Amino acid sequence: MRDVPIPLNAPWETHTVKRNIAPLKFYYDMQCEAAKVDSWYGPCWEPCLSMVSLTWNNISAPSVDPSPVLPFWDKMRYLLHGRFSMLCKEVRTTMLASPDPYNSTETVEWCWENFGLDWLIGEIRIRSCLSIYVRTASKYDDSRILYLPQVRWRITLDWVCLGDPHDHHAATPCSPSRLPHCATEHDSYRAFRSKCLDLSFCFDVDAADAYGDPKEAHSSKRPHMLLYANTFRCFEFLMNTLTLTNRPVKKGPLFGSPSRSKPQLSKHFR
Repeated sequence: MRDVPIPLNAPWETHTVKRNIAPLKFYYDMQCEAAKVDSWYGPCWEPCLSMVSLTWNNISAPSVDPSPVLPFWDKMRYLLHGRFSMLCKEVRTTMLASPDPYNSTETVEWCWENFGLDWLIGEIRIRSCLSIYVRTASKYDDSRILYLPQVRWRITLDWVCLGDPHDHHAATPCSPSRLPHCATEHDSYRAFRSKCLDLSFCFDVDAADAYGDPKEAHSSKRPHMLLYANTFRCFEFLMNTLTLTNRPVKKGPLFGSPSRSKPQLSKHFR
């Protein structure tokens, strides 16, 4: 709790009310079924997302707790708890391989058919047929570079913390006027804050499960990969785009916001 003074006009005196600084946490068990889902992403859109994040502070103000700000992934672990399941006939994810946000000719497209997702705490399970296409302005356009029928993919997220990475009750915000006496910098999320992330991938492909007898399965229905020299150039463009350094967006004392470096999840992997 924290004390908030409320000044009133004469003849009344200033009153003090107590407010709770603990954020609202969401506990859910959600199930979703869709026919088609399309999503696009490119690092060139990071400035736009940063602007949305700064604008969101006008709706949900940052905590008054003097602890260092939690990164995005730790904050989501702190606020969201539950299970999310999804069934979709077709999911298409497109990665931009160019720093131009209006680019539509240099992309890498992931197509998931009969997509099934089960997102638990610290674990993600996916079951689907996966096809990866390269969209380029060349004769190799619309070439399928990878096909995996009936792939089962399990992702385990091991957040390395001082305490239990799933014990969010151990992290409690503290009012600035009630800080414990300690010589070091106060951090209410010290035991919950992750030092790094260990990822574990486990997947298998079973063509017989999807098409019956593997002897009767057509050759085009089996897992295969097809690469051209132009494909590697497109991957090089994609890697250069993913490692692109974006321009800062309205940060610093001039705009009334602290200029702190934004940590990247790609550098959080161990």
